[in-house]
Parts: sequence; structure tokens; C-alpha cells
Amino acid sequence: MVEAIERFFADIDRYGPGLLPSKYSGTIRFDLSQDHVTEQVLVTIEHGQVTVRRDDREADCVIRARQDSFATLLSGQHGIYAALWRNLISIEGEFPLIAAVRELIPPNPTVDRPERWRVEG
Repeated sequence: MVEAIERFFADIDRYGPGLLPSKYSGTIRFDLSQDHVTEQVLVTIEHGQVTVRRDDREADCVIRARQDSFATLLSGQHGIYAALWRNLISIEGEFPLIAAVRELIPPNPTVDRPERWRVEG
């Protein structure tokens, strides 16, 4: 998987507690393809607490994208809604969970990670 994508999911897993407001709950599966191979990552959100694992089980929301397109999204070149409108990603299921994904993605290239992700020391 592309390094930026690996880092994104590792950061979510590492900083999962407290990343999102407690109003968010559900499962989001990311189906990310490259060279006819699809890697699946499941993000579980329970009242704002986030965990990540590689899993192909059913989810409340499924986001599909080519890995290069998803890496572009993570770079801040496009917002998640713009990526959807440009057909860089597709979404099935509970669309409101996209708001949670939007909060997890760094907003632009000049911001490494949200302040709440920064580790002291």
C-alpha cells in the first residue's frame, strides 16, 4: 500500500481514542485497489473511539478508490466531497459517516496532522 495511506491508517489506530466527537458510531471499510489487487481496511468508530484493522467484513459504509487517488485525497489536494464529485472515490452505504472520515483526513498539505494528534516530547 502507498506509504501515505499506511501512515494515515497507522496514525488513526495510534491516536484513535479521542480523535472524533462521540456523536460518531459505525464501520467504514476502505477498498483500495492497485494493479488489480484490492486491500481492505476496516475502521470501527464507537462513540468517537476509533480502531483500525485489515478486514473484509461488511461495513455500514464502503469507500472505494484506487490507491493513488486516495493518496491524493490524503495529500489535501482534494477534499473528500470534491474527490467524490470527481469520481476519484465511490461511496456505498451510510453516507453520513463520510463526515467522520472528513474529520480524520488532514485538511491540506500545509498541515501534517490535526493538533489533537501531536505527541508531546
